[in-house]
Amino acid sequence: MITGRIDADWQAIVPLVVQHRDPTQPTVTIDFMIDTGFTGFLSIPANWVDRLGLSVVDIQRGITADGRVGYFETVDVTI
Repeated sequence: MITGRIDADWQAIVPLVVQHRDPTQPTVTIDFMIDTGFTGFLSIPANWVDRLGLSVVDIQRGITADGRVGYFETVDVTI
């Protein structure tokens, strides 16, 4: 079970522990905003990608909640 909170903007926030692929790097806890259309993929803010030293592994096509098609960089982390 995942336990989270609702913030002042009525967004569902869950804290998740992220482990870098490099085992010498520390784990960090990041708050993620989720929605009722959650499909198993999370978006991680660019500043966390930089902080964790993650590398882009792919660019994937996706559809946003408002129906727009976009291309998104993907990184590989374990939560």
